[in-house]
Amino acid sequence: MVSEIETAPSECLDGSEGAAHSGTIKAPYHSKKGLQQHLLKISRQKHDGRQMADVMLLNRDWLIPHYAGDRSFDLFDLQVGNAAAKLKGCGSWLLFGRHEKSLDVELLQAQFCQQTYLCLFCQARRAYRNISAYQEKLHELRSRYPGCVLLMATFTIPNTVDLCGGIASLKTGFRKLWDRQKQRGTGPLRGVLGAVVSIEITEGRDRLWHPHMHSILVMSPESKGFISYPELRNEWCRLTGGRQIRIDVMKSENDLTEALKYTVKPQQAGDDGLGLVKRMKVWALLSGKRIRMLQPYGILKGVSEDMPLDLPFDAADYTLFFYRWMFGEFVPGEVDLAKLKSKGKYFA
Repeated sequence: MVSEIETAPSECLDGSEGAAHSGTIKAPYHSKKGLQQHLLKISRQKHDGRQMADVMLLNRDWLIPHYAGDRSFDLFDLQVGNAAAKLKGCGSWLLFGRHEKSLDVELLQAQFCQQTYLCLFCQARRAYRNISAYQEKLHELRSRYPGCVLLMATFTIPNTVDLCGGIASLKTGFRKLWDRQKQRGTGPLRGVLGAVVSIEITEGRDRLWHPHMHSILVMSPESKGFISYPELRNEWCRLTGGRQIRIDVMKSENDLTEALKYTVKPQQAGDDGLGLVKRMKVWALLSGKRIRMLQPYGILKGVSEDMPLDLPFDAADYTLFFYRWMFGEFVPGEVDLAKLKSKGKYFA
């Protein structure tokens, strides 16, 4: 019960990016905005991470017996402590670069905890890396298959108390749809050459888990972008019990952002987003399980979701700016590339 959980003091944490529906992708921390806007956004995400760490430590005695599962209590207690410590250290330093030609300001490298279920900073960074990779791949496919149509489809299942079971149902349902198309050339996805699917976790009005699946479908030129909606809906309902499917033509590359932006939608991004306690529960349920929340199919295979969060770069192409987190804010410091290399950071 939520009433059993203590929460840390609240702060203003509005660090989410609004959804855009036209123009080009506005990737996080890579634009002509000033450094201060980027630092403000990361500061909010940093405060959110520190609050999350405090909530985890305050509630570890409650969290461990409820969510340890097959893990020993001692091992899970150690995992909770380590996760909280990594959260507090995440974003402790940032390395920005302003490109000498484009003047784009880009976050090149940083201290990342890589806990995307818990950390808004790392989730946004992971989304940026994935969006960039699939954006490049879709550009390539449009050149290779002139006339192909990109569709954005959202698949849902009934809200559930079993988050892991709900995610498994989504993944298994789409896999069966895809295998039928691949093996027999039949079924509602018969005109699809490739797809990328991304699972997003939100909360329903009934307070149950609402995992759902966003997908980008690459339709063959011969199909002219046609999918039989009644056939797809009926087959999805038969496989998963879900009823709602939404299909739209991908009007701009910002639809790709919408599809891949979140794994765990934070509360400040919408009414169906998850607060600190719910996101902590997601981590407790899914940590240690090898669940791929992003999965490519067909001609989109080969795009890795395991790219490093750091970007290799040539220091000669950038004016560099280094910031360190001190006393609740980012303060500028000197760039020491040799020290960064000693930390395992890498450069082109």
